[in-house]
Amino acid sequence: VYPSDANFLLFRVKQKANELYKTIADRGIVSRFRGNELHCNECIRVTIGTAAENSKFLEQLEDVYKELAA
Repeated sequence: VYPSDANFLLFRVKQKANELYKTIADRGIVSRFRGNELHCNECIRVTIGTAAENSKFLEQLEDVYKELAA
């Protein structure tokens, strides 16, 4: 996770960021793939939401990343 003074977080995953982005989008999680930006290989940006939204995002992120790694 990169430092942020805004209401979003930019984070890097080890691999398959675009696939992760597409899969969580299919599951109703809105984020932005930033892997095409300079110095942002394998990065995704997500807006900070309510506690419930953040929990749902983290659950989906973990589940989907495990699925993609298998």
